[in-house]
Amino acid sequence: MAARLMAAWRWLPLLVRAPIVAFVVLNIGTTAGVLPLLGNTRFLPGVPWSLPATLLVMAAFWYYFTGGGYPAATRAVRQEATRLKSLPWPIWRAVVLPLLLSLVTVTSLRLALPSILSVEAPKIAIDLSSYPVATVIGLLVSLALSAGIAEEVAFRGYLQQPLEEAYGIVPALLLTGFAFWLAHADKATLTHLPFHLVASIVLGLSAYLTKSLLPAIIGHAAGDAARESFTAQAEFLRRIAAGRHHAA
Repeated sequence: MAARLMAAWRWLPLLVRAPIVAFVVLNIGTTAGVLPLLGNTRFLPGVPWSLPATLLVMAAFWYYFTGGGYPAATRAVRQEATRLKSLPWPIWRAVVLPLLLSLVTVTSLRLALPSILSVEAPKIAIDLSSYPVATVIGLLVSLALSAGIAEEVAFRGYLQQPLEEAYGIVPALLLTGFAFWLAHADKATLTHLPFHLVASIVLGLSAYLTKSLLPAIIGHAAGDAARESFTAQAEFLRRIAAGRHHAA
């Protein structure tokens, strides 16, 4: 039975198999990554323990999906999909600053454009107003870190890497960018597609050129942290303004 299932799986075209695997990996990573955040909002919210807990959870996720653990039969596939696990300093020096600048620019446009065009502004799902500052910082950093690791392993690893080998870098970047937007479709409309596509192409190029997910993870986490920080501040200021208006 197992052999038949494996044969049926391999019979499916790569354009079907790669997205399925990527979204399974994504769901595992995002579910595991959000548990410390939800836990910290309910248990000991005055203590910012979500960040160290998230670091441990995502370290385990990284270890397994980059080739560690069992089964041994899939280790080589997991290692190949997630590219190089270390980079020499000259490559870091060449790639990190342009990557961060590109993602900060995209994030800034994403934050500014709702005031110009009919584009929905970014939001944070958790109401942070009732938590201490240290806990809020821990939650935001944890959210950015878990998203950066889980999404880059899933999209620039398990999805883009096999698409690169099969179809070339340009189709791989475009298909991965669309999948990246689709993964956020529950909180994004079609107007968000250009932002997700541009961000995905920047991250995808960094993974392709460096043959590593590490710069993309750093860039992704930094971009998310910047967006979440500005969004949280904007929501806080809106609540203050609404409270003053209500009091008046």
